[in-house]
Amino acid sequence: MRLSGGEVAIVLTPDERDPLRPVVRVIATGAGAFITPRDIELISYPELSVKGCIDPRALNIEVEDYL
Repeated sequence: MRLSGGEVAIVLTPDERDPLRPVVRVIATGAGAFITPRDIELISYPELSVKGCIDPRALNIEVEDYL
């Protein structure tokens, strides 16, 4: 998925309080540079939101490599 800041992230688990603000693993910056993955709970970061879905194949990402 793409976050509102442009970052690329993988959904790890939905949040029971707000399904639109899941726990995600950020794997790339908004500029497309891959980073050391970091997990964040979107519910704890009101400035970030889900911007949209992306096809991991378009970025040559194997989702399983990040789980």
